[in-house]
Amino acid sequence: MPDLHDWISQQIAAREAAAATCPPWPWMFDADEEVVLAADGIEVADIHALSNRQLRAAGEFIAANGPQVTLRRCAADRKILEIHRYAGGDSWDQYSCHGCGYDDTGYLVDHTNECETLQALAEGYGITAQELATLDRPEWDRQESPGGKSALQVIDEFLWAAAATRRSTPTSDVPAALRGPNWKARP
Repeated sequence: MPDLHDWISQQIAAREAAAATCPPWPWMFDADEEVVLAADGIEVADIHALSNRQLRAAGEFIAANGPQVTLRRCAADRKILEIHRYAGGDSWDQYSCHGCGYDDTGYLVDHTNECETLQALAEGYGITAQELATLDRPEWDRQESPGGKSALQVIDEFLWAAAATRRSTPTSDVPAALRGPNWKARP
């Protein structure tokens, strides 16, 4: 089963393949003949509607959304996939979303399946909540450090210690009423 990034890539490839087999573009709507014609004059669609207004709207829509539009959209979506790709590398965050960025604690999105940009893109290709739930979620092998802790645990402990150091109050500033019986002031 593919993950979200791969699923979107497959959808794009399928639409590109379908567009490539269509008659040449641009397509034009001939309202008098009620047909959409390809650039080589071949009939692409025979338009029948309940009213002349609906006929014209349907024909113009089909002509305006020919294969060239699909191919442009696919090219734009591939650029989005390139930005919102796996972070990669051998680190613990290799499946994180590179495009969502990172802060001093690591990548903001731990897995590309959780990337809101990719989820919105997939929605445009018709993914359902059920399909999204069944997508593969490959996980990295968390490397153990010599102390038996994962790299993530080591980083987490370091950040907590650094934050605690910044938050600590000098002992000389503690009011006498809060000092216990075994109080020792630090120099």
